[in-house]
Formats: sequence, structure tokens, C-alpha cells
Amino acid sequence: MQACVADFTAKGVDLGAYNSVENATDIVDIKDALGYVKITYFGESYGTQLGQFLLRDHPDALSAIVLDGVVPVTKTSEIQVTDIPGTQQKAFCVQVK
Repeated sequence: MQACVADFTAKGVDLGAYNSVENATDIVDIKDALGYVKITYFGESYGTQLGQFLLRDHPDALSAIVLDGVVPVTKTSEIQVTDIPGTQQKAFCVQVK
């Protein structure tokens, strides 16, 4: 991974430009390129987070938005859960055997 990052950086690729704000703008650019006035956006998982950026930054591009669950825009990294029973117990307040 580090070699890949170093290679792209050496080629002048701005890795900081790969983010949710830019991704939302890309959706609008695709909408425009296809000649659509407005789109209906459906998002799951990361798509729910991206949909929030789209709604915040480009509301005029949307006719409707559906978010199946919501990943908060403040989430910045993935979390590795190692204690599944403990996590379920905390989340659902149940006794896990």
C-alpha cells in the first residue's frame, strides 16, 4: 500500500482530492454529462454518507434521496470489531451465550 501511495504521489496525483466532497461533485458532473436535470439518489453503507454530502452541497441536483441506514458524515474510518458477543450485548441489551 505504501509503495502504491508513493508511486501515485511521485506521479503528481493529489490523493487528498479523493474524498466525499469531491465524490458528491462527481455525481453531479455525471448527471450533467448524461443530460439529466435532476436525479433520484439511493445510498447504502458508504452511499448513505455520500448522499448526505450530495444533499448538503448539491440539493438542486436531486429530485429525491433515499438513504438505507445512515453512516454519519463524522465517521472517518472503519472499525474492526473483535468482540462480537460483547458488541451485540451492548447494542441490543441482550445476554449472548
